[in-house]
Amino acid sequence: MAAGSHLESFYVTPENIYGNTLLITGDEFAHLTKVLRKRVGDQISVVDGCGNRYDVSIVSLTRDSAKAEILRRRRLVGEPLVEVTLAAAVIKGPRFDWLVEKATEIGVRCILPVISQRCVVVPGELKKNRWQRIAIAAMKQCGRTILPKILKTMSVEEVVKHFSNVPIKLVTEAGSKGSIRQIAFSYHDKRGDFPRKVLILVGPAGGFTSEEITIAQEHGFECVSLGQRRLRSETAAILGAPLLLWALEELCPCQLGPRFLIKKEQLFLSNLCKGGIRWSIAPFVELSPNKCQGKLSMRMRRLSLSKTSILRHLFTF
Repeated sequence: MAAGSHLESFYVTPENIYGNTLLITGDEFAHLTKVLRKRVGDQISVVDGCGNRYDVSIVSLTRDSAKAEILRRRRLVGEPLVEVTLAAAVIKGPRFDWLVEKATEIGVRCILPVISQRCVVVPGELKKNRWQRIAIAAMKQCGRTILPKILKTMSVEEVVKHFSNVPIKLVTEAGSKGSIRQIAFSYHDKRGDFPRKVLILVGPAGGFTSEEITIAQEHGFECVSLGQRRLRSETAAILGAPLLLWALEELCPCQLGPRFLIKKEQLFLSNLCKGGIRWSIAPFVELSPNKCQGKLSMRMRRLSLSKTSILRHLFTF
């Protein structure tokens, strides 16, 4: 299973974790015992939605719960480096359900339903509960360990004011000349660091009104286009979020290890060996992952990579 364990995955809230044991109840317990027919001694994988994955062994079963012993704990499995908030205009029918599922799989941290002037539906509390259940199922399926939050529904005006301090804030606008990748790289070039939190605001069918675009820009939002074709709202949302993640992760070489070396003007390869990659510079500058600089792809992990592929990553900026 990609980005996760081969064991069946279950969701347990942190309140049901007690030291070295945890308790599986409710729908998860029913699926465990009635669908998968798990028994005492079987091993399963459990996530708590807060960044932890547990490999556990079932030690006892009752009529309404299963007790399991924690064998191993892993932190932030399957999570991107950037916290993305996807603020998407509410759409009719099951299409927003699909949006929630796919946004969870992509790695979005928060999903914010937005009411704009051109929206035709206003979701109630039952919808929010349904979307949270969909996010839980998607989190388990795709191997994530953090459960995306379904935030309270807001208007466009509330969104732009509430998230005014987020480093990178984007709003989609048809015909805009703004590029997600260009904005991400421009932020890095100006500030020399790596934003940990970003937000992308996606409109309904027909897009945002000119008044909504104007108020977003007044609060620091930058307009971006997702291409020349007209997209459905849910397609635009699911396209915009991974493009933003990809562009930002291209800037951060954190995957190379806890500390790394880069040159201010140019990166160059000092040694390529089967087990990994070492970088050397002159003059040397040592940086922590929180001060990521340089245009080095996160995909260049400590793996056995061909020289050609490494150079392609280095010089395609």
